[in-house]
Amino acid sequence: MFIKDNSAWINIETASIILNVSKSSYYDWLRNYEQHQTKLLESQQLARKVVDAFNRSHRTYGGTRLFQRLQKGKVQLSASSGNHEG
Repeated sequence: MFIKDNSAWINIETASIILNVSKSSYYDWLRNYEQHQTKLLESQQLARKVVDAFNRSHRTYGGTRLFQRLQKGKVQLSASSGNHEG
C-alpha cells in the first residue's frame, strides 16, 4: 500500500528497491488488490462468527463442534477454512 499511496512523490522503481519488492510483484499485487481485500474481509467475518459461536457455547466447544454449529447456521464453510478434524 505504501507504494500506491506515495506514487505521486516517489517512483515505482525507487520504492521497489527500498522495499525490496520487484516491480512485477508490485503490479501483480496491485491487479489483485481488490480480490485480496475481499478475501481478507471474508476471513475477518468468518473469524467473528467463529468467536461468537465459541462465546455462545460458554467457551466449551472445540473446533469440530464449532464447525458443525456454523454449518447448521448456513454459514458456508469448507474444511480448508480452518482446522476441522472429523
